[in-house]
Amino acid sequence: MVWVWTRRFFGEAPALAAVFFFQGLPLVLAHSGLATMDVPAAALLAVVLYLELRWIESPSTRRALGLGAAAGLAVLTKHSMVPFVVAGSLPILAAKWIAGRRTERWPASPLRRRLGHLALAGAVCLFVAWAGYRFSLTPPSVPSGRPHSLFRLMGIDRLAADHPRIGDALNRLVETPMPFGDLFRGGRLVAAHNAVGHPAVFLGEVRETGWWQFFPVLLAVKTPIPFLIFLAIGCGALFRRGRENGWKRFSPILASGAILLLAMTSRIDIGLRHLLPIFPLLSVVAGLGLHDLLRAMKPRTVSISASAVLVLWFVASPAAAHPDYLPYFNELAGAHPERITVDSDLDWGQDVKRLFAALRDLPSGKLWYACVGCAYLNRVAELGVPGAPPELEELAAFRRVSGFVAVSEWAIAVKGEMERRRLLRTERGFDWLRSFPFRRVGASIRLYRVPAR
Repeated sequence: MVWVWTRRFFGEAPALAAVFFFQGLPLVLAHSGLATMDVPAAALLAVVLYLELRWIESPSTRRALGLGAAAGLAVLTKHSMVPFVVAGSLPILAAKWIAGRRTERWPASPLRRRLGHLALAGAVCLFVAWAGYRFSLTPPSVPSGRPHSLFRLMGIDRLAADHPRIGDALNRLVETPMPFGDLFRGGRLVAAHNAVGHPAVFLGEVRETGWWQFFPVLLAVKTPIPFLIFLAIGCGALFRRGRENGWKRFSPILASGAILLLAMTSRIDIGLRHLLPIFPLLSVVAGLGLHDLLRAMKPRTVSISASAVLVLWFVASPAAAHPDYLPYFNELAGAHPERITVDSDLDWGQDVKRLFAALRDLPSGKLWYACVGCAYLNRVAELGVPGAPPELEELAAFRRVSGFVAVSEWAIAVKGEMERRRLLRTERGFDWLRSFPFRRVGASIRLYRVPAR
């Protein structure tokens, strides 16, 4: 999709550069190797927005069917795709409407026909999404879930509480098996999670309600700096190319910006992976930036030299991180990226196998652990794998022990702080380990050897 999108609106050379950038991003390399839905969601969002552009160019029933099918698949990948597709589509439609008022006109197609296409696309989207749930008939909520959080999310909880008959009717309605019940339930759970928030750390602060600066800062520190430079050059190239078909060329930036603004309102700030769907769009503009830099500067030796330096710098970023792409941070983050954030941007359990290998070189003894994914070691020990620790036990916050202690950056920053607040302590739960030296295992685990008291 990166190739198809870029080639259609900018040409083959920028398309080649865009694909080169996208496949070399550490964030993309990291999550392409994990069994999550982040990369499929990114691919399908690009498909949906591209098919939307093609439909706006020339509305037809066939294109409406393709757009609806792609949107249905996108909804099946992640519930966040519903607001992302809407947020990415609105600025493109607005740009087309503004361009139509100034220089262009909408395609010669009656308004009724275009609305019919949109209705058809919506129906196909719902059909594909329902097919993904095997056409099940399930209730969005169950009686044990009363009072239903769905009412609170819809803003009718007070009405249901003050009027028993209306409340009882609404309860029976949401507890009735219906099409898309599973889809509604999943969306409700995500919305409820966002309303409550999620414990996370950002710039040394632990909070459950999120930060509006989280995603912009993470974009700046987890994306290779040369990519950001080419992205800025690409944006400048868009402005210099004039207004002809400008809404088409600006569509990647418009959609990315709208999705970023939407993500900034989220209260679940646990990873830049949630913003992965905008990186195919940003790669389109970065590819244009490299192509423009090669042609803009004179003499040509200057432009070629500058481009070569930036490209080599970009290649060196994932090469230096290989094969540990998940905790990648660029040079702006400094030597201690854990001070910026942890969770799926740094500590997502990816170093547990490294910890197991490190334990083979240590004297036998009990291992205390407080790290993401370390419970996997219990299963290893149960299977009798050679080299497995003979005795394992999870370490609670504020419990002082001796022996080998494995603690992850997430546990130190988030778990330790949450326990401090719960118990009204003055220090975090694992601050007592600061006085002991540790061995770094991967990028996320600290392995201590605490002497006996």
